[in-house]
Amino acid sequence: MVKERTKDEEIWELRRAFSILHTMITKGNNLFDISKAASRLAQRVEYPFVQEPLSDDAIDSDAEARTVGEEE
Repeated sequence: MVKERTKDEEIWELRRAFSILHTMITKGNNLFDISKAASRLAQRVEYPFVQEPLSDDAIDSDAEARTVGEEE
C-alpha cells in the first residue's frame, strides 16, 4: 500500500534533509560522506519530484500571466 504524504510531511522531510546536509557541510565532513548522505536523503524525500501535468486551463492562465515554467 502506497502512503500519500501531506504537504506538511513533505516540507518537514525536506527541512530535515537540508538540516542534516547543512550540519555535515559546516562541520567539515568529507565530500564522500556528504554524497552518500545526500543520496540516501534523496531516496527518503522521493527526489526527483514527479510534477503532475498541468491542465489546459492552467497552461492558458499561466500563458496569459506570462508565468509558464516559472516557480511560485
